[in-house]
Amino acid sequence: MIIISGKVRHSEKSVTSNDFLFRFDHLHINKAFICASGISIEKGISDFNLEEVITRKQINISQTVYVAADSSKFNKDVAIQVCPVNGVNMIITDYALPKDTINHFTDKGVQLKIVKTNIEDTE
Repeated sequence: MIIISGKVRHSEKSVTSNDFLFRFDHLHINKAFICASGISIEKGISDFNLEEVITRKQINISQTVYVAADSSKFNKDVAIQVCPVNGVNMIITDYALPKDTINHFTDKGVQLKIVKTNIEDTE
């Protein structure tokens, strides 16, 4: 497993890369896991931060692309498109995704993996 090097965004707990720091074209990537702030049939996978979007757009070199996003990100279009939904192999999300949203995406050929989360009550 390799995690890209680059700029750490502590507020988002993410890492972005710049071409001068990391050369994607030298890699053979089997599986890429990315996240998103917005997912819609119309606009695809999107996010707010330009640096993160530029890094995520490198997914085209991966054999398989997974998007991990909680159900609150669905049916939202945010600032910058990463790729269309048909540009990813599977979207992984939680059980809170409404059935009509599941149907809307699967009817369009989007593969969803609905997973159970283990969120503990910290109060």
